[in-house]
Amino acid sequence: MDTGSDLIWVNCNHTCNNCGPVFDPSMSTSFAKTLCNYTSCDGCSPTNECKYDMEYANFTDSKGIIATEQFSFETSDKGRTAINNVVFGCGLKNGNFLDKSTGVFGLSIILRRDNFSIVKLLGSRFSYCVGNIYDMRYKFNRLVLGEGTVIEGDSTPFELSNGLYYLTLEGISIGGIRLDIDPKTFKKTSNNNGGVFIDSGTTYTWLAPAAYQQVRREIEDLSSNGLLRRHRQEKKGQLCYYGKIGRDVRGFPVMAFHFAEGADLVLDVLGMFLQVRSDMFCLTIASSDDIFGDSRRRMDHWSIIGMIAQQNYNVAYDLDPEIFEKTSDYDGVFIDSGSASTWLAPAAAYQQVRRVIDNICKGLLTRHQGWRKEQLCYYGKVGRDLQGFPVMTFHFADEAIWFWMFGACSFSIWSVHVLLYVTFFITTTTAAATTEPRRLVTRLLHRDSLFRNHNDTIAAQAERLLNSSITRFIYLSEKISETHPDDDNIQPNLFLGTSAPLFYVNFSIGEPPVPQLAIMDTGSDLIWVNCNPVCRNCGKVFDPSKSSTFAKTPCNYTFCLSCSPTNECNYSVKYVKGTDSEGIIATEQFSFETLGEGRIAINSVVFGCGINNGEFIDKSTGIFGLSISERENFSILKLLGSRFSYCVGNIVDHEYKFNRLVLGEAVIEGYSTPLEIIDGEYYLILEGISIGEKRLEIDSEIFKKTSNDNGVFIDTGTTYTWLTPNAYQVVKREIEHLSKGLLTRFPYPWAPDGYLCYFGEVSRDVEGFPVMTFHFAEGADLVLDAYGMFLQVQSQVFCLAIVPSSIADDGIKDRSLIGMVAQQNYNVAFDLGTSRLYFQRIDCELLDE
Repeated sequence: MDTGSDLIWVNCNHTCNNCGPVFDPSMSTSFAKTLCNYTSCDGCSPTNECKYDMEYANFTDSKGIIATEQFSFETSDKGRTAINNVVFGCGLKNGNFLDKSTGVFGLSIILRRDNFSIVKLLGSRFSYCVGNIYDMRYKFNRLVLGEGTVIEGDSTPFELSNGLYYLTLEGISIGGIRLDIDPKTFKKTSNNNGGVFIDSGTTYTWLAPAAYQQVRREIEDLSSNGLLRRHRQEKKGQLCYYGKIGRDVRGFPVMAFHFAEGADLVLDVLGMFLQVRSDMFCLTIASSDDIFGDSRRRMDHWSIIGMIAQQNYNVAYDLDPEIFEKTSDYDGVFIDSGSASTWLAPAAAYQQVRRVIDNICKGLLTRHQGWRKEQLCYYGKVGRDLQGFPVMTFHFADEAIWFWMFGACSFSIWSVHVLLYVTFFITTTTAAATTEPRRLVTRLLHRDSLFRNHNDTIAAQAERLLNSSITRFIYLSEKISETHPDDDNIQPNLFLGTSAPLFYVNFSIGEPPVPQLAIMDTGSDLIWVNCNPVCRNCGKVFDPSKSSTFAKTPCNYTFCLSCSPTNECNYSVKYVKGTDSEGIIATEQFSFETLGEGRIAINSVVFGCGINNGEFIDKSTGIFGLSISERENFSILKLLGSRFSYCVGNIVDHEYKFNRLVLGEAVIEGYSTPLEIIDGEYYLILEGISIGEKRLEIDSEIFKKTSNDNGVFIDTGTTYTWLTPNAYQVVKREIEHLSKGLLTRFPYPWAPDGYLCYFGEVSRDVEGFPVMTFHFAEGADLVLDAYGMFLQVQSQVFCLAIVPSSIADDGIKDRSLIGMVAQQNYNVAFDLGTSRLYFQRIDCELLDE
């Protein structure tokens, strides 16, 4: 794979050194030579064949003829896709091959001969994503060609010059400190001298000498003071140290390359350093004046972004032409009798159609996962469930139109793409680092499925849920209101002694693994478990002395805020009423029993080993934090890609087996809204509330976060939804109005003032009650049916599961919180990289399909 070549060429000569399979064009029925009059032909043979001549940096070369041929690819779904008439080079005279390779797969475009490029043929877009480039076991390295390319994330302009992708680099920072580098160092001159380009065939990142010296000095300063020791066997130009990356530079400040228009390429320690020997690692950024040791080819004005810096990124290139303008034989719109589906390219056109259809179907139809992820499918029958559905119209030239409706499964409109694998060979060998899973799916365990008291009444369960909600809401609010918390405390948000948590995460820790049962908490960034056998009502105790993978963190660990006399990084978490947990920060192997993938182990997870803990609840073992803070290296979310999602069914149904937690590549679908993380809480922008078709008269200003005392956030540890008193009173009045004459109020004895209860059963007496909709910013709606609005508290009594925040404490009356009753039957996905929250209404069982 080579982003520096526009031509794909393969070996057609059986006389070759170290080559792989040889392509014999005489044996192929689809092979066709191109003649000298072929567009962009640069060379001609005496027999009127178009020639090519490729020369490489090490003066090996490849010469042959330009031809066309059918290419076929094994795609990610194990199918096979064939592409006809691909222009390629048939190599007849080639240099030595590398590792039984067969040629070069070019991913660039040279404008004067853009018909040579497969990128142009497939829509002028492509992307690649690679994990740790020295982990040969990693199976998810991907190349995507065509309009299905995932174009997401920060973007920056690039310029194609001589077949290279040039970027505008504006600066470099380390640990948030912008280095003193003149931006002119990175500029390409008018005579094509210098500049910064990105390349898939270069391992290291190379910087112009002036920039490299600034980077090197900052790295040396950060590693001084006895933290790291320079290795005596480093070569000229290298910056190497004794030690192991996974142990000695964890938490080292990140390096960021700042490109034009706000796009940042952020390098963690694996993007900056390389383990070259068991006791030696080196900086993978070097000075470009060291690329060649002689004066034949001077590169000291250039900078190159190599593949170590690009690992764990999806790098996407968009060279898109005008959407529907036919500028060559490879694009445009045509009609065909042999294709059942309608195909739209590029993805921008398809996505517009998909969004409109999805909006129309909202609340009317239930999404089906379809056979392939690109499909938009629904449960039901076309003849029954789509009667009266709006028609779709294609508007053609001269006012011709085409009316069109649904196909059998979805719209039968697809965004064209081909997913390809290209084997990536490297010459340097080193010890492979452990690669973390990109996706981890595990069950969430309902509290009552584990610790249910069979003598428990519905009323007792309901009282426990309300009391735990009050306790949780008060503590979250107190924690947020602290303007000057103790710097040495990490402050999660559960009170283990009185709260009744809803869901637990089951995992094991250490080697040999010790099972754990930790409370799922979106308000904590730290996972901690009990390491003290002297405990009250606790579950399995983890003894770190018996684990071969346990490692303490020293006081110089990044974001360590408290240090013991024995140079151990400490933590102290404070809970309600003085209950707390204290211990040491360490790293350990975590293992999870996943759905479909068996048991997955994750190495070097940062966690708290609790030595002094308060009383535990329900034989739990600690907290499973699902938030992130400025101490981002404490969070398992950061380790697994900053995405997660959970899906729960009816929260009073403890036998429901499809409650799910997904870490890593979570299912990111549905309507999205901006997300802001403040003090470890996930804040949303609530713009209004509707019941049925009626938008309630609530001033949206009361939901805005303007201080520590207000705003709307979402939480997994709170059962009920809490609204500011003014908003609650409007909701309550509308509920009372709709239920007048239909339902009878019930004065619940232990309920606080403002608790709205009725005689009856939710499943019988409010079936078909108008839905309540929370309208969040940018069109994301959380729709609550009867089960999301009401909770059965006795066999013949149910109550509104929305309460005024003033009943918890008058000092927190300006806050609102979205609890778990409102979130049931939704897949709730958090994308921390883009600061978005997604709501997808779905039966969680369908996610397994």
